[in-house]
Amino acid sequence: MMIGLAIDLQSVLPQTIVALCTRPHSLGDSIALHAVLLPTTNILMFVSGLVAAFYSAWPSCGHRETWSQRALFLLPYVGCSVAMLIGMFLSEWFAPQVARHLGMTWSVPTMIGAMAVGMAGGMASWAALDALAANAIRIRSPG
Repeated sequence: MMIGLAIDLQSVLPQTIVALCTRPHSLGDSIALHAVLLPTTNILMFVSGLVAAFYSAWPSCGHRETWSQRALFLLPYVGCSVAMLIGMFLSEWFAPQVARHLGMTWSVPTMIGAMAVGMAGGMASWAALDALAANAIRIRSPG
């Protein structure tokens, strides 16, 4: 996320992003803001989750997996990356409103912190859903 943000900030001023984040807007506008102003941030954050999965958890079965087996292995990590993006979108949309109601000043460090918290919240949500799904499968399977 931070590498992508550093790249994106070469073409847009941080203060511009902060100003756009603090004006009232919908969740759809938040997603559009991310797509237009922070494309590299979002793409690198998404891809880095897949790269981490590939290098840290790739099954080493001693045989060649088919492309469909590889795709099935990566599917949960795609879900986690999507949940991280959703968390970032939600935090960008919701956090400035909370800050405004609390009388806090919305700034670049606050924005980056909110994005990181949203991303972590998305990962935690996905991990919880994954654990619930694994538990449900374990309960239903015989033996």
